[in-house]
Amino acid sequence: MTTETRWPIEPDVERRLLAPVADPDLDDYFGASHHAELRALARAARSQRGGEGVLILPGLMGSTLGRLRGNGRRDVKWFDPVEIALGGLVQLALPSTRRIEPLGVLLFAYLRLKLSLRAAGFDAAFHPYDWRRSVAAAGRLLGERLEAGRGRKVHLVAHSMGGLVARAVLAHPGAARIDRIVQLGTPNRGAFAAVKALRGTYPLVRRLAMLDLAHDARELARDVFTTLPGLLELLPDPADCDAFDPFRAGDWPRGPRPRAQVLAEARQAVLDLPSPDDRFALVAGDGRETLTGLRRRDGRLEFRRSVEGDGTVPLRLARLDGLPTWISGAAHGALPGDDAVTRAVIELLRQGDTSILPREPASTVRKRARWVAEEEPDTRADKIFWDDLAVEERRDFLGEFVLGPQEEVRGQGQARSPVELTLEAGSITEASAEAIVLGLFSNVEPAGAALAVDAALGGAIGDLAHRLRARYVAFAGLGGFGRYGPDVQSLAAANVVRTLSLAGVRDIAWVLWGTASGVAPGQAARSQLSGLLAALAELDPRHRPRRVTLLSRSLRRLGAARSAMELLLRTDPRSALVSLARTPARAPRKSRPVASADGAASYLFVQESGGELHAALLGPTPKGTALAATRRLDERLLDQHLERLAEGLSADDVPGFGDRLGELLLPAATRMALATLREAPLVVVHDSAASRWPWETLALEGWAPAAGAGLSRRYAANGMSVAKWREERRLTTRLEVLLVANPTEDLPGADEESRRVRKALDRDDARVTVLRGGEATRARLLEEFRSGAYDVLHFAGHAFFDTSSPASSGVLCAGGRVLSGSDLASLDALPALVFFNACESGRVRQMGRVSRALARGTGLAEAFLRGGVANFIGTWWPVADVAASRFAVNLYQRLTQGETIGSALQAARTAVRRLRSADWANYLHYGSFDFALKKPGRRRPPVRLRRWE
Repeated sequence: MTTETRWPIEPDVERRLLAPVADPDLDDYFGASHHAELRALARAARSQRGGEGVLILPGLMGSTLGRLRGNGRRDVKWFDPVEIALGGLVQLALPSTRRIEPLGVLLFAYLRLKLSLRAAGFDAAFHPYDWRRSVAAAGRLLGERLEAGRGRKVHLVAHSMGGLVARAVLAHPGAARIDRIVQLGTPNRGAFAAVKALRGTYPLVRRLAMLDLAHDARELARDVFTTLPGLLELLPDPADCDAFDPFRAGDWPRGPRPRAQVLAEARQAVLDLPSPDDRFALVAGDGRETLTGLRRRDGRLEFRRSVEGDGTVPLRLARLDGLPTWISGAAHGALPGDDAVTRAVIELLRQGDTSILPREPASTVRKRARWVAEEEPDTRADKIFWDDLAVEERRDFLGEFVLGPQEEVRGQGQARSPVELTLEAGSITEASAEAIVLGLFSNVEPAGAALAVDAALGGAIGDLAHRLRARYVAFAGLGGFGRYGPDVQSLAAANVVRTLSLAGVRDIAWVLWGTASGVAPGQAARSQLSGLLAALAELDPRHRPRRVTLLSRSLRRLGAARSAMELLLRTDPRSALVSLARTPARAPRKSRPVASADGAASYLFVQESGGELHAALLGPTPKGTALAATRRLDERLLDQHLERLAEGLSADDVPGFGDRLGELLLPAATRMALATLREAPLVVVHDSAASRWPWETLALEGWAPAAGAGLSRRYAANGMSVAKWREERRLTTRLEVLLVANPTEDLPGADEESRRVRKALDRDDARVTVLRGGEATRARLLEEFRSGAYDVLHFAGHAFFDTSSPASSGVLCAGGRVLSGSDLASLDALPALVFFNACESGRVRQMGRVSRALARGTGLAEAFLRGGVANFIGTWWPVADVAASRFAVNLYQRLTQGETIGSALQAARTAVRRLRSADWANYLHYGSFDFALKKPGRRRPPVRLRRWE
């Protein structure tokens, strides 16, 4: 089986970089900022012609390998994630009869250097080579290319292993055409990291094993890497090892090891490699934690770690006597793309010297070296599916193969040690940090870690979410779910770290925000780490925290998070600010259960603008989540469909009406995902424009969420007030109800409803204040509303919303006076539940500026919501008297028994459905489906009924 690469190739990329509009595919491949820089360099390079020739030699694994087929097709073996996932890496093993050859270079690592050299006036080109084979073979082919040239001098810029190829070419006649040679991070005397790669314990090999669905790290080391002469020739000089000769097979411990013959050939190739002459210069890295020593003790290998290298190659193994050397702080794989290194290379090519980089390492105090024992190859690591990786994660994964492991940077003016970044298995409720941070979406009840803490605190978070919109020093507001993404996560993490650090908090813990809602753990970790680094870079070192801990109950999620973080730290220049600790290989501690997800809701976020409805579905589990979709609305068809409400619906009409409404409103992907969430209540979070749709009638192939587990609404708009119900009322034992009945005295059904409601409340623990008929004057109603003495306001009378006359929206009081929405918006102590059992009281009109809207008189529901009502129940179309009474009686029976509003609402809807009435879909609820008017577990005294005389 073969695959054809979809990675961009060099000529095509350079052409696309010059296009007038940025190519979004190249944004994904390079990253937006890197892509923008390359576009600028490409334009600058286009104006340059001719110049001295430069060949750029990539490092180990920096050349793509594969086969050229007919019609120019490229069958790429390295690097092709599909091939690797299918176990295709074994095809790279040597010896082999397969005709695999170099096809190009990994452009994201080397294209910047090429374009920079061209912009500086050089005629730069790549020289890919087969890095699997001996550097002597690669040097011979380079010599042939040089010898076939037209006689002009050529410079070489050679990264890592490419610098050894540049030495190997000295044995061939073509070397006479070389003018100057600049090595970048070349392991002239080997690298200790090569031993770990051959043992299957090097991070790069472990990453490949995670992507390879057929092989583990040990198998890749044994079957592929130990067969490659090019890699074996990077083994360290035996003189720099203690009691271990890497070129002697008998010295290797049990486990993956190269064959004796291949090791002997590699030793000889290293001995035969020509020494650099006076044309050579070296740019070497320093200041990053690197493997700088190797010894064998009691049959095991131990590695010395210190900051005397570039993260891959120790400085002393890069340097040679007589080789002019300049020092950079860039990581090994980042050397070709580093701006200072590039400018230094240009000076070295032009004049053989540079003042941009120092000749010796900085004289700061170095961290003490430490010896660590070799770990066993990981044969049980979780696998990574390429298609599951975000664009950023794919880009970082690719960077791993030339950037290598990047640890901490020494010094560079930093007064404090790096912040310890720990990944820990366990519950956030048991974190020992000074501060724990929970992420909350706007208009979404606490979930995941927040739900666990909420339960541990007796529901305090849920209550605060109602009143304070989830803003607290230990809370990270994640905004609306429909707009959630990596940028939001990064910003939230940065804000949290800045705020808590400046407040003196030195130990912070949080979870992988959003993973309980479908966000990939790797994406969450990468975004949060990016935000952490941004905050640390801005903070004074004295104010930075000592430790940041990320927790998860899932070791699988922690593994994915660690992989994503390691990949980012290999490319981010701020990586020195943190030190990533090892993930403990243990199961999380068993903690006492503090919360259940049984009542978790699904959230449908809908926003209407420009004739389109944008939808995002957040399920109670990741599998039920659809992040975003859009549907173009046909206003004509929707208007025609809604006209059926004016004509009246029967109970049998509602399912068909709801099915058609769903088809006209929701994207197909959203409908399909929503149909899988029948066991969870649905919360529709809409803006003002989308409030006009009767979501309560929505159905999917006959299943209606409102008739199933239940449906509630949240109103998302600017200018909303915090909910202003009084918490102390929930702590009292008796339910206080203000019952307003038939103020206009023309609704006999309203009188009958009030009697039934009063009778139902009489059987339960409630105190009812009744205002009937002429008693319900505008002045008296305002007086009662302002008192703040009620848990529930129940209104049975006329409420009307007219789009052509907004000023008429409101409640009709005794004597025909109108209590408008603007009258109610200024109240500061509202009942926790307002129930208007009247015509169209729930509709929210399309709004302009809030102040102007309230001045004209808003719809009653909007006024109460803007005024701070926590829960509002209204109706869509005229309610039949019998249905209205049945609904109200059943609702209050459940509420007085301590049930949540959502549960009581469903019982009331069910009671109306038994009447064979369509009014079960008439009632809409704004607020929290799991809100209880009274705290559970409280005994209440008998009901007392009083009436205004």
